[in-house]
Amino acid sequence: MSLETLRERARGQVMSHKPPHGWYEMNHPVESYMLHQGEKFVRRFDANSYLRILDAWQWFDLVKEGEAEDFHDLFTRCRSHEFLVFSIDSDIMFYPQEQAKLVQQLKRAHVPVMWITVHSEKGHDSFLLEPRLFSPHLSQVLGM
Repeated sequence: MSLETLRERARGQVMSHKPPHGWYEMNHPVESYMLHQGEKFVRRFDANSYLRILDAWQWFDLVKEGEAEDFHDLFTRCRSHEFLVFSIDSDIMFYPQEQAKLVQQLKRAHVPVMWITVHSEKGHDSFLLEPRLFSPHLSQVLGM
């Protein structure tokens, strides 16, 4: 989610000042909000799967995995494919500026690419929560 959305959601009151887990007392609405989100998260995901995802995310090297010299070398192999790159303007994990760099690399390698920026307050989760923002573009690219 965007920083502004986080601020908005955390403007409520502290749910409880008493320490939920040991000695730490919550004093700010953001702490209360984050505890609530953390409790929802652990009901959905096993801690080990989360650690594995983080590990893969930190250490994955696309150029190395593709046995390429650099991104240009890697992407020139993709000229027969079409790429659709989505940017979400409020995303604070996958910044639109980073998506722009990807699109530039693809264009330099003469790879067909369509770049769409959507507006959402839900950050990168919007693709799960607001499919209407993405489905027309996916349908167009897939010829549906």
